[in-house]
Amino acid sequence: MQKVDTQVPPMSPIAISPVLSLQGLSSDSEQQSTSLSAQHTRWSRQQNLVTGNLQEITATINKCCMNIESAFKDLAENDKRKTESLAAMCETNQILATKIMD
Repeated sequence: MQKVDTQVPPMSPIAISPVLSLQGLSSDSEQQSTSLSAQHTRWSRQQNLVTGNLQEITATINKCCMNIESAFKDLAENDKRKTESLAAMCETNQILATKIMD
């Protein structure tokens, strides 16, 4: 039976340093931070656009509601005038009918 060598040869600090370089880690962190900052800026701009659009839509809906309310008031006023006119006509007809009968 052959003996297998299980010892791992030691690595020199120079061989390890590129893998664990603090400069590399720092650069990655800065890139991530810059990327996250850019994403946040884009998200904020989108949110501002959406908020602006929502405010515009809300203003338009409020204006429509005010127009509808005004139209209902006008209809109610017209109905009131028509009712008053009909009542006056009926009264006039009764007066005329009474005069004719006399």
